[in-house]
Amino acid sequence: MAGHGGTGEQTHAVLPTVTPAIALSLALVSAAPAVVEHSRTPWPRDRSTSLAQLRRGWQLQRHVHLLRLTAHVTLCAFMFGWHVHEKASLMVTVPLALALALDNSNLAGEEGRRRFVFHAGEYVFVATVANYAVSPLLFQPREWPIKALVQVIGVVVTRGTLRVAAGACGRKNGKGPLEPVVILGRLQWAYLALGLPALEWYATWGHAWVFGAGRFEFLPLMLTSTYCAAGVLFAYVVQAA
Repeated sequence: MAGHGGTGEQTHAVLPTVTPAIALSLALVSAAPAVVEHSRTPWPRDRSTSLAQLRRGWQLQRHVHLLRLTAHVTLCAFMFGWHVHEKASLMVTVPLALALALDNSNLAGEEGRRRFVFHAGEYVFVATVANYAVSPLLFQPREWPIKALVQVIGVVVTRGTLRVAAGACGRKNGKGPLEPVVILGRLQWAYLALGLPALEWYATWGHAWVFGAGRFEFLPLMLTSTYCAAGVLFAYVVQAA
């Protein structure tokens, strides 16, 4: 199929046929451990919502944890949902971004800094993969510069801003030089900095050069979906672990 956005129900001859009930069960089972863990966490009984308590301590951490739980449950629904579109992966990035914004106001000590750096890398990785997954929707040649600039600027600005935020918390009393911070791990960096540009080159120019125009038109889109699915699966495994 060379078109965009085609959907339908199929009964497979070899692969097992997945029904909506099976997909729902898998999504619920995958999200259950995180939901149970959150419900069993001994949060304080004080239910005050004053600004001072929302900005500090366990009250804030409860909100941050709930946002990350929302992101994880959304990712489970995306991974095991019966029919989802690539755009649905963008919903995971919203609660992750809100959790980072709240967590940044409560950075305390080396442990808080390490936690922020880990989740900052998680957000940069998931957001980049989710944004690239929907990039085939801009398939006209004249749209390619816009697509490329939005992707590159988004990664550079997001990563740079989070590195500054994490480095600033390492200074004593807000003074001194910013400490260098590594947001992305080696595997994440290789996936984003090496794999995505290579995939984009193939999908845009390399496929026509290798196979010729009009042949195997489904292949670039299939490779893009498969590569982005591998990235989302990696993020899911890290969250589940």
